[in-house]
Amino acid sequence: MVERLCDDLVILAGGTIRAAGSRDGLRAQHAGSRYELVSAGDAGWLRTEPGVTVVDFEGGYALFDADGPETAQRVLRTAVERGDVASFAPKHPSLAQIFKEVIQ
Repeated sequence: MVERLCDDLVILAGGTIRAAGSRDGLRAQHAGSRYELVSAGDAGWLRTEPGVTVVDFEGGYALFDADGPETAQRVLRTAVERGDVASFAPKHPSLAQIFKEVIQ
């Protein structure tokens, strides 16, 4: 709900401004290299891929961090070679995730 209502945000912690900007601007700043893969087959092979850190995994679903765009592209190519890919996309953090990251 908050994400739909806010145009500009300010995150305060300990009496100081920790982050400020537009919703999209804050998301871009905190995007990182997290990707989501959904495939018909088992995505467990990602656990042994160089440059990949699996954050969440279940069957054909995997949420992972890649050490760079080249690694993400390699993962996509490998996934396509292994079977049907339903979706592959960068995963942008929610405002709640950004808030938790910023106040730590």
